[in-house]
Amino acid sequence: MGKKGRGKKKEKKGSVLDLAVPVRNIMKIPLERIKPNPLQPRKVFNEKELQELADSFREEGDVDTAILVTMWNNNENVLIIDGERRWRAAQIAKLTTISCDIHQEMRMEKILMRSLRGNLNRAAMSPIEEAFAIKDIMDRERCSQKEVAVIIGLSQAKVSSALKYLKLSKDIQALVLYGKLDKGNAKHIASYHSDDQGKLLRELEKAIAEKGGPIHPNDALRILRGSAKTLGISPIKPARGKHHASHASLTVNNVLTKADSLKKALKEFEPLAMHEIQKEAKINPLAVLNELKMLRGALDKQIDRIDQAT
Repeated sequence: MGKKGRGKKKEKKGSVLDLAVPVRNIMKIPLERIKPNPLQPRKVFNEKELQELADSFREEGDVDTAILVTMWNNNENVLIIDGERRWRAAQIAKLTTISCDIHQEMRMEKILMRSLRGNLNRAAMSPIEEAFAIKDIMDRERCSQKEVAVIIGLSQAKVSSALKYLKLSKDIQALVLYGKLDKGNAKHIASYHSDDQGKLLRELEKAIAEKGGPIHPNDALRILRGSAKTLGISPIKPARGKHHASHASLTVNNVLTKADSLKKALKEFEPLAMHEIQKEAKINPLAVLNELKMLRGALDKQIDRIDQAT
C-alpha cells in the first residue's frame, strides 16, 4: 500500500500575494499629467454633483473607482477614456494624485467608443450629447446606423431614436442639453422642420403653463399635432412605409424606456449599504422597501396580463 495521502497536491504556504495574479495596471498619477479627452461625448457636468463627489474624495484621499486612461503624448501624459467626472471632482477636492487604470495606447475612434459606452451605462448623458457622439462615430468609421448599433452595444431602434435629436434647431438642442426641455417633448418637436419648431415649442409652453406642471409626452404629442394643424404646419414627411406613432406604440415605448432607466438605477442602487441609504441619503429603508414592493406588484400584474395573452 502507498503512503497515506499519496497523490494529493501539497498545499502552498506563504503570503497570498505570492499567488496573486495582476489583472489591471492601476497606479496613482499626478493630476497635472492626466488630460481630458477632447472627444468626450459628455459636455455638461452638474456642479452640485461634482462638489458632493469632491467632498467624498477629499475624505477618502482618492477617487472611489480608478479612472480609465491610456498612454498619451509619447508617454508624457495619460488621456482619460472613462472618468472625467471623477477627475474634475478630484481637482475640486485639491487631490494631487488619483488612481488610474492604465490601458495601452488607443486610436481616438476607439477612445470615443469606450467613453460613449461608459456614459451610456450610467445614463449620465443628455440625449443631445448622445446623439452627437453616435453621429461622430458614424462619420469617423463611415458606418451605418445598423453597424454603429453593434459597435456601441445598442439596438438599431435606439440608435435611430437617439439620432432624431439632431433634427432639432440649435436653440432647442441647447434647451434639452441643459435640462430646460423634456427630452420626450423635444423628440416630438423634432418631427417638424427646424423653421417651425420654435412656433410649436411656444404653443407647448403655453399648454404647460396653463396646466401648471409637466405634460406627459403622449399629451404633448397631441398638443403639438393640434397646434401644427391650426398653424398650417406640416411634419417632416416620414420615410416610405413609416407612419405616425399610435397612442399604443407611444405608451409601450415609454414603458420600455422607463424600464431600461429603472434597470440602470437599480444597478447603481444594489451596492449601497443600508447605513448609506439611512444616514447619507437620509431615507428610511422601510420606505424604499414599500415602494419596491408596490412596484413589484404592478409589474407582476402586467406580466400576468401579457403572459395570458401570449
